[in-house]
Amino acid sequence: MYRTALARTYRPRRFAELVGQDHVASTLRVAVETGRAAHAYLFCGPRGIGKTTAARVLAMALNCSERQDGEPCGVCESCTSIWLGRTSLDVVEIDAASNRGVDDARDLRERAMYAPSDEKRYKVYIVDEAHMLTREAWNALLKILEEPPPRVVFVFATTEPQKIRQSAAPVLSRCQRFDFRRVSVSDLMGRLESVVEQEGSLGRFRRAASHCPTGGGRRPGRAFAPRPGTLVLRRHGVGRGRTPHAWSGGRGAVRRAPRHRPRG
Repeated sequence: MYRTALARTYRPRRFAELVGQDHVASTLRVAVETGRAAHAYLFCGPRGIGKTTAARVLAMALNCSERQDGEPCGVCESCTSIWLGRTSLDVVEIDAASNRGVDDARDLRERAMYAPSDEKRYKVYIVDEAHMLTREAWNALLKILEEPPPRVVFVFATTEPQKIRQSAAPVLSRCQRFDFRRVSVSDLMGRLESVVEQEGSLGRFRRAASHCPTGGGRRPGRAFAPRPGTLVLRRHGVGRGRTPHAWSGGRGAVRRAPRHRPRG
């Protein structure tokens, strides 16, 4: 039986659902609401914090016919197609790690010159791993970024903006840059608790955790052996020789791994 991964099932569909990126979400939402969206964006930050997701939500908001206050509805045919990453005439995702040459950039430039499928829609090009583009590819895109066609938006996502500065510094002045922050532990725990609650397992997990004895020489189990100084999530076991089965909630669920010191 096929089951969609939780990371995809609970992927944000609205700006308000972006975790730990309120400064980005609020600015983009207001830009869409007031019709002042920029023609090019540069999303910078570490991996796995929502850059590509934010780009998809922006594309959904720009092309959603049922949006309210700058937020996409998330359920219409257009929103669903973009959220699932299906083939679309108006929203194209490109992996710059495998499409990094000047010929790929020229092809993108030529496609961007065509009008959207409807006069009320936007053509959105999401370029992931943008720092992998070659200097020649950036030069090919520079002209269209300076004089973009109407209702065309480029979103470049990268984990290494300094490489873009080294190879194509003029591009940075043509883009509106957003720096994504690392998600705090409190926001992360809140999101995890929300997902578990929606899965209908929060009460069961809390009850199991509250009945797990940890005294009497029984040590709490760990999901993995952490490196010293890193944050770890603890889960309580039910005794020696048994498999740990429940995540502990509330305070104390997150702590730092001890630093091991060599003996005398």
